[in-house]
Amino acid sequence: MELRQVSSLLIQVGTAALAAIALMSIAHGASMDYPTRPVTIVVPFAAGSPTDITARALANDLGPILKTSILVENKSGAGQIVAASYVYRAAPDGYTLLLANLPNAIAPSAGARLPYKDFTDFAPVAEVASIGLMLATSSAMGAKDHPSLISQLRSGSGTLTYGSGGVGSVLHLTTERFNREVNAKATHVPFKSGSQVLLELAGNRLSYSFVAMNGMDLVQQGKITAIGLSASKRDPRHPELPTLSELGIPGFNASAALVLVAPKNTPVAILRRLNDAVARVIAQSGFKSRVQAIGGVTLSAPASLDEVSASIEKQERDWKQLIQSQQIQLE
Repeated sequence: MELRQVSSLLIQVGTAALAAIALMSIAHGASMDYPTRPVTIVVPFAAGSPTDITARALANDLGPILKTSILVENKSGAGQIVAASYVYRAAPDGYTLLLANLPNAIAPSAGARLPYKDFTDFAPVAEVASIGLMLATSSAMGAKDHPSLISQLRSGSGTLTYGSGGVGSVLHLTTERFNREVNAKATHVPFKSGSQVLLELAGNRLSYSFVAMNGMDLVQQGKITAIGLSASKRDPRHPELPTLSELGIPGFNASAALVLVAPKNTPVAILRRLNDAVARVIAQSGFKSRVQAIGGVTLSAPASLDEVSASIEKQERDWKQLIQSQQIQLE
């Protein structure tokens, strides 16, 4: 190779290297200055849902720590697909985040059209909380405790019904996990939201269902019967309600995990800044009292980005194994 060609090649390589360094410096500078404008937390469910309440409590306390406004935007629909797709396509700059719910199984036909596979395709930020669900029966079913519910489920030959907020939702998969543990079958009736399930159960149009703890109002009115809690420990606001583990299903814990994630390729410095800020929020008593008012809530312990990522991967893997073992149809 001639000297002129070698010189030209070196100049090109040097120019490319300088450009790369410049881009890295810009990205690093942006990470160091973050945030310089409002941050948006996208919620995949409607206003007033447990996830929405948690997001708004988080935004309220996160703002002063990050010294910027934290906005909450509800994008409900299609089992979190609307919100998740929006955040996945957002710029990876830390200004658009998603408060995701696990589990969240996606039908193969829908998954084939999505840019992401599951929540492992997002950048992990922090685990916020897990929310246990109340197992309840309709007054028409007549099952007032765990043994009578199990007896009816096993003798019903699939004629009993349960509701969920949609195929692949936490209510759907939690019930299927429960049915597997007690060796029972029932007919799944999907609705658009968990609040609809509660109304149908109170109206005696469903036999039993897992519902949010706000259903305790209907329990106190005598319209539904509370059987047990899906979380690992009792809710301090309703200590009279035993966990399903205490009722004879050892180790049963099927809470909905609320995890904050960001678009893929978000700079690690920004993710760490957010991770630290969320840990500080969770440690505050005001945040704890506002979120625990939902019922069945367990706040997450501080965790590194790697630990959050590993937790998301494990949960996705465990729920997918349930879907396969139960041959759950997601279409």
